[in-house]
Amino acid sequence: MITTVSGASALQSALASAQSGDTILLAGGSYGAMRLSNLSFSQDVTIASAPGEKAVFTGMTLSRSNGITFENIEFNRDASATFEVQSSQDIHFNRISVHGVLDGNSDTDTWGMLIQNSTSVSVENSEFQQLLWGITHYGTNDGLVFLNNSFHDIRAQALRGGGGSNITVADNTIRDIYPVGDDHPDAIQFWTTDQKVAAHDIVITGNSYVRGAGRMAQGIFMRDEVGTLPYERVTITNNVISGGLYNGIAVGHASDVKIANNVVIGYTDNRSWIAVNEVERLISRDNVASEYLTNGVTVAVPAGNTLVGLAVDKGLDALGRWNGSPREAADPDQVFVGGMGNDTVDGGSGNDIIVESGGSNYLRGGDGADRISGGGGFDDMNGNAGNDTVSGGPDNDWVVGGKDNDSLSGDGGNDLVYGNLGNDTCSGGDGADTLRGGQDDDLVLGGAGADYLSGDKGSDTMTGGDGADIFHTFGDAGIDRVTDFNAAQGDRVQLDAGTTYTVSQVGSDTIINMGGGGQMILAGVSMSSLTPGWIFGA
Repeated sequence: MITTVSGASALQSALASAQSGDTILLAGGSYGAMRLSNLSFSQDVTIASAPGEKAVFTGMTLSRSNGITFENIEFNRDASATFEVQSSQDIHFNRISVHGVLDGNSDTDTWGMLIQNSTSVSVENSEFQQLLWGITHYGTNDGLVFLNNSFHDIRAQALRGGGGSNITVADNTIRDIYPVGDDHPDAIQFWTTDQKVAAHDIVITGNSYVRGAGRMAQGIFMRDEVGTLPYERVTITNNVISGGLYNGIAVGHASDVKIANNVVIGYTDNRSWIAVNEVERLISRDNVASEYLTNGVTVAVPAGNTLVGLAVDKGLDALGRWNGSPREAADPDQVFVGGMGNDTVDGGSGNDIIVESGGSNYLRGGDGADRISGGGGFDDMNGNAGNDTVSGGPDNDWVVGGKDNDSLSGDGGNDLVYGNLGNDTCSGGDGADTLRGGQDDDLVLGGAGADYLSGDKGSDTMTGGDGADIFHTFGDAGIDRVTDFNAAQGDRVQLDAGTTYTVSQVGSDTIINMGGGGQMILAGVSMSSLTPGWIFGA
């Protein structure tokens, strides 16, 4: 049922009688500081501004509640009120706007949003500005998601917290932080102060911090102040930290940590680095940084990572360019960092790094060994010539290798991944992906979801992963090997129309021999386990 209300008392009455799955639309205007408690719904009740209207809360305390979604509401923070989620679960915020006085004066900024002792809370597609802290999560939180939000003109810290586990911070953009006095400025910070249990399973991926017009702030900063609560299972990938304050990415006292595919660039007025301290079982690879520290000491570039010089151009509205000196053969000649708009980037000759935060982008590596990372939104990416590494990001992308031997990943979304020429590795990631190896001998990996895999020419190895996958072959495709064919899971083999073929059992494998010399090997598959319809198209 959909109900439209006007005013705080009407909203309270509507919630008192609401049933699971209902929607409450709010007429425009101020609802003051709302106090909501002891509300429980098995299916989310949605509270949203009515179409064409803007409901404004000056604060909100939500406690001991379950199953509520807030959409398209403005939180105009009154310093005398709070914006808190306390001891609740299954609470979601989408497309909200949270701000302070909007006077451009950091001294007047107040708290933003506080989440405490809650489970399964998400904040997505929202804007936070002119606040002391954007979002604070504190206490025994579990299952928090902060996705695709914009933080700007923040006084001290955009997203901060301690004590929570199973937390995802993904695809957020952070810029223009203006600390005052003894403020500790950070884009993303985790701490253990006043906590009792070690936090675990934290994912920080696809975020960008650009200094912009603000002052220097640390990028991603995690430290165990207590000293006995090491973080466990931390993943920090595909983030961009541009113009940060020393600790571009810093992790202190943790185990099972992965730091990969990040870009950390200092400006000429301040160094910025990737630092690890007391970290056990660390995976560090494919990062680009101005400096690397281990246990407080600058170290040689860790194997599989890249060193670049400080940025000479602070303007990163759409594209930033840096040169690194000295350079080795594998060092980048140019680094491009895109913003949230729709960018067109051609790296040209040389070994380039192209990193996007959002928008729909047209990205070309040109000649050389390039690394291209897409952000949120649709990206059309091609490594072109050279041994390139191309990853799509969270949405639906085209990821193409071009010439030579490339490493391609669709990541999230329903992607097209195409190796083209060379011996390529094509990985779909999550989603229902279309993967084609192209010519030569390729490794094609479907990942999660119902994928379409084709090795095309050459002798290829294909692994479908989870989901009902289709493995494509044809008469002169070469000799292809499928490692995990599972008819019970819904996997099938597709042949081109008119293909002649025979099927036989050779040892533990099922072999499809085709006219034209092509062959597909279903490794470890017994013919007797194959049900009607497992092969089609001929």
